[in-house]
Amino acid sequence: MKNARIPLFSGEPFERLVALLIALVAIFASIVAYLEADAGKRSDMALRDAQRFALEAVGVRTRGEINVGYALNDAYKLWLEMDTMAFLAADDATAATYEGARDYVSGLSPLLSAEYFDPASNQVPDVNAYESETYLVESVLLTEQFEQAFQTSDAWDEKAQGYVTQLTLLTVTLFLYGLSTTVSERIGYWFVAIGTGLSAVTLVWSGLVMVEPIEVLPQEAMASYARGVGLRHAGEHQPAVIAFDQALKLAPEYADAYYARAKTYENLHNYAAAIADYEAAQAVGRYDTNLLWNLGWAHYIEGNFDSAISVTEQAIAIEPMQVALHYNLGLMHLAQGSKSDAIAAYDLGAAVLIDQVMQARSQGVEPPASLWWYMSQATLDLDNLARCAAERFCTNAPPATLIAEGLDTEILLDLNSDIKSLNVAVEYGVLEPMRTATTKLTNIAVSQPVYESDGTTVAMYQPLLTNTTLRGAGTIEGENELAGVRLQRSLDNNDELFITFDYENLKVGQLVVSKIYRENQEVTALRLVEDWQLNDSGQAVLPLTVGSGYSLEPGNYRVDLYVDAYLFESVDFVITNNNLN
Repeated sequence: MKNARIPLFSGEPFERLVALLIALVAIFASIVAYLEADAGKRSDMALRDAQRFALEAVGVRTRGEINVGYALNDAYKLWLEMDTMAFLAADDATAATYEGARDYVSGLSPLLSAEYFDPASNQVPDVNAYESETYLVESVLLTEQFEQAFQTSDAWDEKAQGYVTQLTLLTVTLFLYGLSTTVSERIGYWFVAIGTGLSAVTLVWSGLVMVEPIEVLPQEAMASYARGVGLRHAGEHQPAVIAFDQALKLAPEYADAYYARAKTYENLHNYAAAIADYEAAQAVGRYDTNLLWNLGWAHYIEGNFDSAISVTEQAIAIEPMQVALHYNLGLMHLAQGSKSDAIAAYDLGAAVLIDQVMQARSQGVEPPASLWWYMSQATLDLDNLARCAAERFCTNAPPATLIAEGLDTEILLDLNSDIKSLNVAVEYGVLEPMRTATTKLTNIAVSQPVYESDGTTVAMYQPLLTNTTLRGAGTIEGENELAGVRLQRSLDNNDELFITFDYENLKVGQLVVSKIYRENQEVTALRLVEDWQLNDSGQAVLPLTVGSGYSLEPGNYRVDLYVDAYLFESVDFVITNNNLN
């Protein structure tokens, strides 16, 4: 009798082979299951750390802001009140009483210590330095640790999810191996081959997942970064650059450090270095509106108009409702010489602005205050470009040699006036800024009162209609923190200022707005907004300062006067410490 032929893929040898493969895959699956459990555990631990850092960061920032709020709005204001009362006291004894109270208040907050405050300088306390040293650096470090822990948690969770998928594939492999023993001949071969192929792919994949590194920023790098943020906030830009250098030396792919150093270089007017750092931040993974916004502006200041336009358009694609980006784009087109593209960009920016304001007010809320700041900044940017093109005096503008030849300064003036008028219109609910044909304002001037010996006013003295030079003093009082413009205490009535003008056909109910600027920054505390209540024609006298006890610090000033949101006139004047020329 001939020996019986045993099929290769059936019977006891095949079953032993399948059993061996099942055992190997089961061991492999056990290892993957362990890796999945370990990755999940590490993810949970990192997430708990992230939550802890987040809570601590919120606590530190909240506590710090409360302390700063108390120091500035309570302790410093009380100190200022006592100091003012001592200044105005009728006799030495009363003055001494107030001075004693003032000196006592000085000990109520570290902000009033010599480290941050010099009463003799008449400057407000150095709030930025106080914030940096008391809570900002710690808060920034905790925030960076939170973000790092959260990213670590995500990375481990991604590994865990990969292991889960691999376990699913191994389960399918085991199923195919088991199924191969229930079929005959070559069908079983195909099941074994497919299962083995799946397990081989899974083995390679799991190896790649296991060896894939999870990038963790060194604590020293995050600490250097936080220190740099604090130094920049305090105005110490060069030391801040050194701190960011240290952070990047420890972590060469630290995107936030590149971004922060770029902004610091901008503060130092080193825009070429800022561009390099913004692009480095992009190269290591940061890509957001703020980065593109700042990178586009740095290219504009450097005169790289094609790059500035391209980057700004990318930012608009991400955030099309950002008004400032549209105005920046229009400015860049103007500098390049593309008038039609510039007008289109400004028109689109105006449409976006109106849409945002209408949406906000339809919901019963006010638009964000940043909108008005962006509008004011847009007019300042146009002023800077016009001055650079006409006078070759280029501050916050591209090099004059790179601006398009024959730039039409009239369009800059028209756009500037349109934006200013639109700003007032949307802020105060005027449908459209429009010059009323019959309304006339003439002889607009900044004036000083002329007094009799008993203090009564007998006339208004108008030195010049434009470029007026007025006498003032330099003591800073701390009136308008946003614009950095201060009122000074003064016992001299001649420091009072008024806006005077003749008017015709100015009807009751028409909106009249005056805005006062110092060094192109609005002194918002001095803005006047009122519905006209006087006669249709005559002479108007509007207060510019807040009274005879205060005057403005020295500087270059401008008054913008609006009727029904239309900019009628701008008048420039200068305040110096010297007597009137």
